[in-house]
Amino acid sequence: MTVRVVLEDPDFVIVEKPEGIATQRLPVRARFPRPGRGKPAPTLAHLVAVQFPEIKDVGGDDWGAVHRLDRETSGLVVFARNQETYDTLRAFFSKTEVEKEYTALVEGVVKISGRIEWPIGSDPKSAKRVKAYKNIKDARRNKAQEAVTIYVPQTSPPAPLLSKERVAAVRQTGEVFTLLRILIKTGRRHQIRAHLAAIGHPIVGDGLYGGPQAERLFLHASRLRFRHPRGPRNSRWVEAVWVADFAAFEEPPSVP
Repeated sequence: MTVRVVLEDPDFVIVEKPEGIATQRLPVRARFPRPGRGKPAPTLAHLVAVQFPEIKDVGGDDWGAVHRLDRETSGLVVFARNQETYDTLRAFFSKTEVEKEYTALVEGVVKISGRIEWPIGSDPKSAKRVKAYKNIKDARRNKAQEAVTIYVPQTSPPAPLLSKERVAAVRQTGEVFTLLRILIKTGRRHQIRAHLAAIGHPIVGDGLYGGPQAERLFLHASRLRFRHPRGPRNSRWVEAVWVADFAAFEEPPSVP
């Protein structure tokens, strides 16, 4: 099984991550499974390394991955092919110098665009979740970090967005969904998922944050734009776009 390459450059590659697999390899200390757990599951890094084996020597345990997506999220991920590019692109991402756009299908009707600026921090009630703090004092007490999410409703969603079974269920229950274009200025863990849930529009398939049940999490990293790591400032830009195919419900690929 080969991973889909969206853009190939001598210094990096941009690939499409399927939903349901982790982006990066675990650190060495955590890589070996507990007794009876079997072998660790393959990651996107494993799949990319089949086509671009040089990434194994880049970024230590990251294997060239300069950022990550949640296991449940699909979409664009950048892998550096040499250490210099890895260091440069990591700096771009950490300094929020990368334009990141997502596509999400959410519960309910969203008629107008909006901006969410509630800080994101740990959820005292669950280690698996994060929380969007609407109260500044609570945010400071829980050491929440700045987070900015911008959302824009899409009037012409691609079709089909759901499997035939899910469409039938929607018609029976009267549920209504909205397709959103999401832009994030920061990259906190579960930021989009927590922010949208906090305004009453959880992502379809996101049971962790109260979203309607579905075959997958309907969140896709659809666009990246950043300066080329070897170009003079503002002289060369890299842009990759890959539209979400929410109709494709495939099993995560396995390493050959």
